Amino acid sequence: SRQKAFSFLKSTFNGLVLSNGGRTALSQHNAGGGHDGYREGGWETVMCDTILRTGRHYFEVSIDRYTTKDGHNIVIGIIFDGDYGLCDVIGEDNNSVGLDVGMGTKCIGGDYRLPYLGAGVVKEGDVIGVDIDFEKQALTYYHNGKHLGVAFSGLSRPCFAAVSLIHEQQVTLMFPVQRPL
Repeated sequence: SRQKAFSFLKSTFNGLVLSNGGRTALSQHNAGGGHDGYREGGWETVMCDTILRTGRHYFEVSIDRYTTKDGHNIVIGIIFDGDYGLCDVIGEDNNSVGLDVGMGTKCIGGDYRLPYLGAGVVKEGDVIGVDIDFEKQALTYYHNGKHLGVAFSGLSRPCFAAVSLIHEQQVTLMFPVQRPL
């Protein structure tokens, strides 16, 4: 049976634009203002409206608009349910994990340099698949349908799908009829 689709719902900053029924998210131009450009127009994280607790969930994120301004531009992952503040960027703490699309690395606990995919692999127009499997307690990614292997294991806490964006990036959630093999 086809899984229920979900939409982006809330974000860390008001500058993020949601369209297409909450399926598309666009980060605004980096207006600077922070110590490293990651505030006021910098990183924005958007979380989906459905908590994922059990079973298996697969969704895809289309990279609609992608600039490689600094190589660290989109992070796709999950934010765990519980006592947390919505993070500025996925992977900055232990309450979220993700794939840094530009750097091709896994992100958790503030470490954005854990090898996984490789830098410069993902391009505008590509699709990143996300497979959350609570039975196997695993989070796995796909790149244009190619299985990349388990990125994170020990997944047992309820979570929300989420994406962090900076520098005028745009992504769209998609829900295919079946997941890649």
